Amino acid sequence: MAGHRWAGYLAWVVLFGALFAWEGLGLARPATGLPTLSDTLRAVMRYPVGRWVLFAFWLWFGWHAFVRGWHFLLRGPEGGGQPAGRSSPPGISPALLRQDVLPLLIGYLLLMATLGLGLRLLHRHPTGPPHTTARRGWLGLARHTVGTAVGGYLLLMAVVFLYYYGVARQSAHFLTSAVTGAAILVALAVPVFLALSRLRERRRPPGRP
Repeated sequence: MAGHRWAGYLAWVVLFGALFAWEGLGLARPATGLPTLSDTLRAVMRYPVGRWVLFAFWLWFGWHAFVRGWHFLLRGPEGGGQPAGRSSPPGISPALLRQDVLPLLIGYLLLMATLGLGLRLLHRHPTGPPHTTARRGWLGLARHTVGTAVGGYLLLMAVVFLYYYGVARQSAHFLTSAVTGAAILVALAVPVFLALSRLRERRRPPGRP
């Protein structure tokens, strides 16, 4: 078992190392034209729907990391999916497919579709979408931030409700945790973001745009 844990750890090290290496290569040598993750996400965030999707992903991660105690929607060996003292039957059970494999597959497809859309937008509009104006002033920043947070929250709730009624068949506590936990994260993150933005604005050198 210990050997398997170390093998899994090394696999994650290699995967994340390759991701950071590719990103670093693209940032260090922009003349090569390698599409970096930061450029792709920046292209997606030029549009409201793209910001909602990325914020919903952030909420989903934060909900499972800080609210649900890192159960991660998945029932592993320690997640309570199998009662103690009972051996699971051989093969893949329908519950495993429904509660583990399907959420991972859907999340992967949504993330790849978002990044693919970002690459397409980056290719079509390298300098930004046409007919866009920058939001100026604190009122514009507040509207921009609150709109992104509300849109991402509603999008996540729609996905959670569809997953709950169509796939998960879990207890009502799952929905309660999703609604209240994600709302708490939004209530905490938005004021902190605005406060940090205000601090950054005050520390900016005079005359710098």
